[in-house]
Amino acid sequence: MREKDDVVHVRCIIKGEPARMIRELKRRGTVTSVKEAVVQGIFTYYDTILQLDLKRLEVERSRDSTSYTPDEDNTPEH
Repeated sequence: MREKDDVVHVRCIIKGEPARMIRELKRRGTVTSVKEAVVQGIFTYYDTILQLDLKRLEVERSRDSTSYTPDEDNTPEH
């Protein structure tokens, strides 16, 4: 069963370049409706944001690992 939070009502007018892009996608048969185009756009945007977050985390981890210097007192003795 769906939760109330799983539904969002959107009512808007799309103009200009985004409207042309939607018409082009419909003409090509890539999407069948404006709703489908908007939903696919949200999925794509969300995926892009997640990828950027992952890259940011990788950079932060890389910085942390390169700044690590082992403690001289904790090195194993031979």
